[in-house]
Amino acid sequence: MKRSEWADKWWQQAKHDLEVARGLALQGHWDACALMCQQAVELAIKALWVDTQKVQMPPKTHWVAQMADDLGAPDDVVTSANKLVGDYISSRYPDTGLGSPNEIYTAVHAKDRVEKAELVLRWVEQQWEHTNESNEQT
Repeated sequence: MKRSEWADKWWQQAKHDLEVARGLALQGHWDACALMCQQAVELAIKALWVDTQKVQMPPKTHWVAQMADDLGAPDDVVTSANKLVGDYISSRYPDTGLGSPNEIYTAVHAKDRVEKAELVLRWVEQQWEHTNESNEQT
């Protein structure tokens, strides 16, 4: 399946956001890294959602783990997406009860979030590759 123009733009932005996250991790901005990983995953899953569900827009939610599950993602992808969902709030706001994001996120958190985002984006990309191969054989 060829991505729609809308989905392709969101997919390109998702890949960009993951690259930004990697750079932020190297600079020690671990809270911002976590946020960009969450954003990359959200954009990637929503891009796939639009194409596979044949809709104009994805649901307006940050809770994309359920969307990934609905798309048939394996458990490790759903679990990774679910872990990143919480970072949408906790990596941005100091009043979440966890503390200031710039004080609570560490290099370990950033490495974990980048790995989870990479896993999800690889799965999303495989969905398009697999569908393209099927379409070419028919």
